[in-house]
Amino acid sequence: MNLESAPASTSLTVIPVNTPPTVDLSDPVRPQPIWEEGSDGTLIITAEDPVSDVDSEFLDYCTFTIVDGRDGELESLEVETYSPTVLSVYDSTSYTLTLQGTASVNDMNNAIESLVYMSLSQDPTGPSRTIEGICVDTDGGESSPDYVEILISPVNTPPIVDLNGNLPGYSATPVLYTEDSGEISIIDVAPNEPIITDPDSDTMDNCRVMIESVTPGESLSVPDLECHVESSYDAETGILHLDGPASIEEYEDIFRSITYSNDAQFFDNPKERSEERRVGKECRSRW
Repeated sequence: MNLESAPASTSLTVIPVNTPPTVDLSDPVRPQPIWEEGSDGTLIITAEDPVSDVDSEFLDYCTFTIVDGRDGELESLEVETYSPTVLSVYDSTSYTLTLQGTASVNDMNNAIESLVYMSLSQDPTGPSRTIEGICVDTDGGESSPDYVEILISPVNTPPIVDLNGNLPGYSATPVLYTEDSGEISIIDVAPNEPIITDPDSDTMDNCRVMIESVTPGESLSVPDLECHVESSYDAETGILHLDGPASIEEYEDIFRSITYSNDAQFFDNPKERSEERRVGKECRSRW
């Protein structure tokens, strides 16, 4: 005989445990984000709905940190999508953007998907930046960190030539040349005042100094140079060519030594007429 026993039972108490959020910032199918020097902010989150939570509809806060930040206050993180439930605060000392709730997972995702990297640096350091993201739910569950890498694409910034020292503008103070005066200096900038500035290069490749609307008899020259720069003057174009890699400081010393002369005899009485000559200068960096 097959006899079945009477049923017996026991009780089981299920104690729920908070499961922390999950953060996944990158979609492997989409291109890696690239920031190009001089551009606006670059969107860096390629995944859709980068944050999820199986047992919570709300998040307390999320943080995003440039873990290898190098340019101080010049670089930052921010979100472009406004949400009344998400407050964004960036701390430049720790390179950290905090998105403070309480906010729904959906609202937080909308903010995170608009996260951008920005930099005002004209000489960004390093080939990339790594951003770390962490989210915490309202029960204190903290996600494992996830990371996204941004490629940094620097752009050569051209040098600036300033011939008037610390005064406003860039043009030098006019210099008076009297007929038959021989050679005169045309740049009066103190040794402690910069003439050439370049945010991303310490070396110039060449410079040109040109007399605008040059006339026969006019010339520009420099004394014998001790550095690797060669000078040549073209009387037809009025251009003094300075060629060869040298430091900014060496080119500045050359500029201070440039002289102008004019062998032409324009008129018998120099007091009867005066003419203005403009001398333009430009430099090309070695980058």
